[in-house]
Amino acid sequence: MESCVRLLKPNAPFLVYLYYRFYNKPLWFKVVWYLSNALRFVVSKTPKPARTTIIDVLAGFICYSLA
Repeated sequence: MESCVRLLKPNAPFLVYLYYRFYNKPLWFKVVWYLSNALRFVVSKTPKPARTTIIDVLAGFICYSLA
């Protein structure tokens, strides 16, 4: 990773995504993951001001629900 980071411009983000198989997860887990991934895809395609609002609303709803 250090050699990859050295290639970046100063202060450029370096994103790493880790994947794993769902073979040992229940069906409901897979469904929730696929729905959240679809939502992530849609939100990522929206313009930045709308995206920021959507993310704030979702974060507030999820955090409030879990609190």
